[in-house]
Amino acid sequence: MALGGEHGITLPLLRALAKENRTQGPPALVHFDAHVDTWPDNFGQAYAHGSVFYHAIEEGLVAPHRMIQVGLRSPVQRAIHDWTAARGVTMVTAPDVHEMGPSAIAARIREVVGDAPVYLSFDIDVLDPAFAPGTGTPEIGGLASWQAQAILRRLKGLTSSPWIWSRSRRPMTWPRSQHLPAQRSSGSIFACWTSAAIETQIS
Repeated sequence: MALGGEHGITLPLLRALAKENRTQGPPALVHFDAHVDTWPDNFGQAYAHGSVFYHAIEEGLVAPHRMIQVGLRSPVQRAIHDWTAARGVTMVTAPDVHEMGPSAIAARIREVVGDAPVYLSFDIDVLDPAFAPGTGTPEIGGLASWQAQAILRRLKGLTSSPWIWSRSRRPMTWPRSQHLPAQRSSGSIFACWTSAAIETQIS
């Protein structure tokens, strides 16, 4: 489990995971984010937080047909959207989450992932800025903290697989007395750990 940083750290983590699990093949990917992060470059940089999953797909580090992105809502060029969809990635927007509800979203995640090993990436900007004002890339209309926790708690059937988290926040953009981003992060982690503990006890 990796905590902190931003999506720039995810590519080396996936590369390390690929070396560790050579016989299993590329993992499924559950990606909570406001952004697709499949741009071939990001503000002129080939390797940056907005291009991590472009490279992950191109390098065969994840199985794109078992990849699902949840909470998307940022502007994205048609070419980037079409490239991502053509690789088999399932994209679920924030409005989809609001309309469908946590149970339906969790079921869709399980459907896409199947029984494959899972890499879970949770970018704090999947939450609405009202709940995570410290993110460096805020997008309005995001998930509420309760929605994210409700979805995560419904994924306990996937917890036998490897889970790794990365997060993105910018502490200097909010007062020291305002600890909302850290609270939301710890709450989401707790939801995952609770699900893992329940699954362990059941099995």
